[in-house]
Amino acid sequence: YPAALKIMSDYASRVPHSRVEKKQFAIAWHYRQSPKGFADFQARKLAEELELGFANLPVSVIRGKKVIEARAIEADKGVFARSFLEASAKSFALAVGDDRTDEDMFHAIRGKGLSFKVGRENSAADVALENQSDVVPFLLDLAQEIDRRVREASTYRHDRKRTDLSIQETAAQIH
Repeated sequence: YPAALKIMSDYASRVPHSRVEKKQFAIAWHYRQSPKGFADFQARKLAEELELGFANLPVSVIRGKKVIEARAIEADKGVFARSFLEASAKSFALAVGDDRTDEDMFHAIRGKGLSFKVGRENSAADVALENQSDVVPFLLDLAQEIDRRVREASTYRHDRKRTDLSIQETAAQIH
């Protein structure tokens, strides 16, 4: 969407330390390093301008953590997650995210994986972790607990559905 690129580029030129990122199916304006008050005001204006400008087009405007993203409606992390699971013949996925743009992915893997939301916002994720530094220790604890349970199971057979279910249950129990 060239119009979104132009609009975001205009905002990037007027908001110090902001930048535009071109993705395959989206364009994002990042302002994490910008002066807070001014950048937050400009972000609201940009989101409103994009929402009005693309109201009749198949474009979603997402307000994330210090990012405004315009993307094709059919191109989100949920679409990617579903495609990945189907194309790779994988039966289980782990998803970790800290933003609203990750919610589609959490919904997409429900029942087919385990999702982690980093931060305090409400989420569709299975597990909520306080901050990024909690992710690796939690995954290590989860792996150790699963390994322990597998070794303890005297009649354990590799049954994918049973294994996936036990991973979900274990994550809930150790969290």
